[in-house]
Amino acid sequence: MSAKYEVAYQFSTPGYRKVRTAEQYKLQFGAGVSVVDASVSKVVCEPEKCEVQMKLGVKPAILMLKLDKVETYMNETWLLEDGQWWHYQDL
Repeated sequence: MSAKYEVAYQFSTPGYRKVRTAEQYKLQFGAGVSVVDASVSKVVCEPEKCEVQMKLGVKPAILMLKLDKVETYMNETWLLEDGQWWHYQDL
């Protein structure tokens, strides 16, 4: 999987994009791991909000060690605003 931060940034809420640039968005992820695969494992929705659990396969970037893929989970919140779904994140 190649990192496409610019594309992912466009899914951020309009409010987030008003106060954070695409570069600031990218910098929050750092270089500690490389995501090699991702899938949705659970979705729970209300009318204007969905909580999504993502299953990620990541390769930790630790110098001098060749580590295998590690599976982990990440929770996301998506909000419906004006007919469009947006990825929510704290500022």
